[in-house]
Amino acid sequence: VERTITVSAVTGAGVPVAQVQTHCLDEPPLPAADRRVRIASCRTDSSYSGYLPEVLTDGIIKIADLHWTKRAWASKDDASAHWIQLDFVESEPVGGVMVYWNREVGRAYAANRYRVVLLTETGQQVVETVAGPRARTMDRHEWKPIQAKAIRIEQPPRGGAGHRPGIMWVREVQVLR
Repeated sequence: VERTITVSAVTGAGVPVAQVQTHCLDEPPLPAADRRVRIASCRTDSSYSGYLPEVLTDGIIKIADLHWTKRAWASKDDASAHWIQLDFVESEPVGGVMVYWNREVGRAYAANRYRVVLLTETGQQVVETVAGPRARTMDRHEWKPIQAKAIRIEQPPRGGAGHRPGIMWVREVQVLR
């Protein structure tokens, strides 16, 4: 939720002397390093011109002062499925993921439909499925830890945000132990 905070200074008689407003988001911070899974590589199905997948795991969620190429990764904007895959340094127990969706000009770009899939020694295991319109800047999913070697976030064709359904647009992904 985006919030506006107003701070006012008043005299003892209640006369206003100063007022300032600021905006903030109710988002959880990144988890402590010891809760995070170590990432070996980050791959995506595609990239919109100028966007690179490396920003997905750079540990930055506050993007206001960053150049647009450092704020988020975006897939191509088309009618195909899009995905992000994080390969781990070694197979380890995975108990959750935090997905920080991009936001631009006061709009959040959370996918309306996506699923979270773990790649294990025995195959793929879907651990979360999301469907339905949403206006969020972040999603946190947790489950009983499962041994995995990679995680994928898969958005089906035209499953993006309602105002840009053909694009997958993400600031940061953190995988939790």
